[in-house]
Amino acid sequence: MCQILNGHWGYYKADNNYKSVEKLLDDYQTCIKNNANFLLNIGPMGNGKIRYKDKNLIKKLGKLMKKCEKMGKNY
Repeated sequence: MCQILNGHWGYYKADNNYKSVEKLLDDYQTCIKNNANFLLNIGPMGNGKIRYKDKNLIKKLGKLMKKCEKMGKNY
């Protein structure tokens, strides 16, 4: 499953329609249940840097995934 953080596959400055961490985690769990891979795409800016919003969302998702793993939660 391929997923994007907002509404574009690449960087688009005006796109602030971000998916929630909960939505992304739900998509990830669906992939796990179906023995699928989860590809989360981010679009770097023209200078190669990643927007703060993108980094922050990915960090939050990672922390939540780690918390679920520590709790032994099977997806």
